[in-house]
Amino acid sequence: YSGPEWVANWTVWNWVWWFSWAPFAGLFLAALSKGRRIRTVVFTGVVATSAAAIVWFLLFGGTALHVQHLGQANILGTIGEWGGSEAVAAFPILSALPLSQLMIFVFLALIVVFISTSADTSTLIVAILASRPGVAPTRWAIGFWGVFQGGVAIAVLLVGGASSLQSLAVFTGGPFAVLTVVAMVGLSRTLYREEGGNKSLIRVVLDKVPTISGTLDSQSLREQE
Repeated sequence: YSGPEWVANWTVWNWVWWFSWAPFAGLFLAALSKGRRIRTVVFTGVVATSAAAIVWFLLFGGTALHVQHLGQANILGTIGEWGGSEAVAAFPILSALPLSQLMIFVFLALIVVFISTSADTSTLIVAILASRPGVAPTRWAIGFWGVFQGGVAIAVLLVGGASSLQSLAVFTGGPFAVLTVVAMVGLSRTLYREEGGNKSLIRVVLDKVPTISGTLDSQSLREQE
């Protein structure tokens, strides 16, 4: 990569794509997390998922480098045959592993599950947002928005392929990025207003440190006497 293509494709576009997913994914997680502590939600949504992603990239990325270096799989050649799409890179990697057919089947099944759950989540959230406050969306409404989203995705892919999909993600992700920043500021102000008088776990521990130190000093003095 000699120009700005890498930064544009893997940094700017990925972040904008994330922001386009953030609203309905955040609302869905908020609905699932009702009644749970904030630190539990943050740990599960940030720490646990980040750790799982790190393990995945370490194992799968290391395996890809290993089989490519030993000549057991021609990953770069496969990507070139399919027009430079990295989406096909998993197949030569899995083909070089034991039980390759089973691994490919599981991989495809996971892709189907991911797409199905993502589409179901986005459809449900859009139907909720389109309904009146406090009224659950009907099955017809959920079905309509599911068909509508699928039609939009098919139309975009037929018109311009993946490049049009990227452009649409940039177009929708930019405004959502601004709204996300506003939501973060609002959440911070709300937490400060409602929980400002409560001590954090770190503050509670730090407040106990002088007491523990004083108790130990008193015990040591009595032992010396």
